[in-house]
Amino acid sequence: TLKSIYKLINHKKIDIPTINIIYDIIFNNEDPSKLISYLMIWHYSHFVIKWLCLRHKEVVMNISLRSVIGIFTVIDNDIYVLYDVSFLPTITCLDDPNISCREYLKANFKLDSISLKQGYTFTEKNDFGLVITMLYYAIIRYKDVVLKGNFRFIKLSSLDKSDIFTLKLIECLKDDLTHLNTIKSIYSGEFKIPDIQKLYENLYNTKLDRRNFRKKLINLNVLEDLSKMSSISLGRPAKLYRFKDTNEDKIIF
Repeated sequence: TLKSIYKLINHKKIDIPTINIIYDIIFNNEDPSKLISYLMIWHYSHFVIKWLCLRHKEVVMNISLRSVIGIFTVIDNDIYVLYDVSFLPTITCLDDPNISCREYLKANFKLDSISLKQGYTFTEKNDFGLVITMLYYAIIRYKDVVLKGNFRFIKLSSLDKSDIFTLKLIECLKDDLTHLNTIKSIYSGEFKIPDIQKLYENLYNTKLDRRNFRKKLINLNVLEDLSKMSSISLGRPAKLYRFKDTNEDKIIF
């Protein structure tokens, strides 16, 4: 067994923390479910999991892996999330969770080639064994999704905040929306600065000072002034901008 481990190290197919856990399992009677959780969380190759399956069948048989998916979109500068009546999309994963989530989203909502990101991971034991829950999320354009069945988009502000998975997905979303590249993917065309301000106000459920927000955004030197005004039926026209074409990411909020 040690020869096999050394080979894996030499080929850089496994890292030192994993080696330490494997060593403890072999020589110190460590609970093998600890390693299985680690491997599944970090999407390790199946050769190590296969070794565990052969050596610890009783542990592997009692492990279930599921993914909870948060699909967010922006409609009229407000944030919405995809729900099935009162639940986030949840699937049982029989393979790589990332691949399973992508296949599910493509098959059910025609969502393909989206930027799907992994968030938090939870492990818990129940009467049936070990349950590993992995959170995934993506921010998409509303026009890209095809809804069916009981699925619909509901406002983020109306979500049940007592659900730990929902809370953690909102944390991931807030962190993502501080980045320029994420905002650029939402506002890919022309926009007004108040549009982006309204997005953050809805996200944090607070009011922002208009002048300070405008000054901060302009000082980042990421906007291109289009030298034209918006045409609106009510209120005052506002200047139109678009983001400069650059790959540099910045924290904008």
